Amino acid sequence: MKAPHATEQQLHQVIATYLTRALPEGSWHCAIDSAGKASLRVAQNLKARGGKRGTPDHMVLVPGFPAIYLEVKTDIGRVSPEQWGVCEAIKGAGHEWFVVRSVEAAEAALRSLDVPLRATVSGIRASIAAQNEGLRPVRRRAASGKRMERATPAQVAKARRAGMLV
Repeated sequence: MKAPHATEQQLHQVIATYLTRALPEGSWHCAIDSAGKASLRVAQNLKARGGKRGTPDHMVLVPGFPAIYLEVKTDIGRVSPEQWGVCEAIKGAGHEWFVVRSVEAAEAALRSLDVPLRATVSGIRASIAAQNEGLRPVRRRAASGKRMERATPAQVAKARRAGMLV
């Protein structure tokens, strides 16, 4: 069984968490809400506030570097003509713009600019795996009084990799 692809929302969350841990001290980042596939009312409110089509998903500010904009796409997502137009405007103003389809691609974009990162994706994953290895199964009693065991995060991850869990 093939693992499901991450949604764009999941990618946004993982990338935001990574940026918080990895960017050097004094850096700042945020997601830029563009309303995406929001309701007509939400889209109208955003437009009234000055929101525009093609706005990148994330802005990253690192002292001593040009502003960095990340456009997040899934494996099958496409960059719209409006997004390409914004890309040209951003690059024309001397800033950086990247399409990223994974947290690893976001890290690669930052590395291509020689941003001094405090953490790497592989390092964070190794740290989490090491922490999970030390966890013991949680034992509880069911309402019937019988002992129950809950799988550890490492066991759940192993089952997911084997295709037993979605």
